[in-house]
Amino acid sequence: MTGDPIIDMLRTDIDAVDRSILEGLVARRRIVRLLLERKLERGMELRDEGREWAILDRIREKADMLGIDPDHAERVFREVLRDSLTVIEEVRGGS
Repeated sequence: MTGDPIIDMLRTDIDAVDRSILEGLVARRRIVRLLLERKLERGMELRDEGREWAILDRIREKADMLGIDPDHAERVFREVLRDSLTVIEEVRGGS
């Protein structure tokens, strides 16, 4: 606590947004795992680089529309996609 109620409130709001981001990442990871398991069952390639590029293009476009630096948004989502590669390895390994 800073003693400034406005700063404290804004920090609380930031904490809530951070939690939402983390919950979104957990949900995304769970969906990615389900998708990969389905692809594995059907004998499909687990990684779709064309889809990855399409996601990044869409993220850049949406970021620009929202007034966020598209390069920054792309860097963030490259990390999100990198996590999907980790899930691919887990699924392949039977984890």
